[in-house]
Amino acid sequence: TMKRKLVSALVCAAMAATMLVGCGGGGETQADAPAADAGTEAPAETPDADAEADAPAADTEAEAEFASVSVEEYKKMNGLTDEVIQDNYNVELKSELLLWQLTKDLKLTATKEEIEEEYENSYAEANLESAEEMKEKYSDKEMKELVLLNKAQDYVFKNAKIKYSYKIK
Repeated sequence: TMKRKLVSALVCAAMAATMLVGCGGGGETQADAPAADAGTEAPAETPDADAEADAPAADTEAEAEFASVSVEEYKKMNGLTDEVIQDNYNVELKSELLLWQLTKDLKLTATKEEIEEEYENSYAEANLESAEEMKEKYSDKEMKELVLLNKAQDYVFKNAKIKYSYKIK
């Protein structure tokens, strides 16, 4: 799904978030945090354990369908095994949880305008023809979650203080 694809892209951000948290956040103050917009907070519900257990297979099926190939062809094309898929999913899930915690800690919100803007910015990535088609397939709640995760990712990128650089000799 689109949200899972976003989470895949956020793995790097979550690693940076881990460094940021581990380094004490570089001493930023509340004034350095993004402004909280009018709107509602991140969803508080906990994922359903049964749904989460099936998620790696469902994600792989969705990605294969998006690529117009069978699941087995998709796995072969990408050098994936069930174990690698599960490992990748575990990293993605941890990353998403870190970003949701950051969203909660920073009290990030999403305005109606930001949600509408996300529809406009995301329909092409979702392989759709228009924002209106996007609205038929994705709810405001789903788009709000995307806005909030993007804000958390932006915060990490803006505030991460990378202390180490590894060079291959």
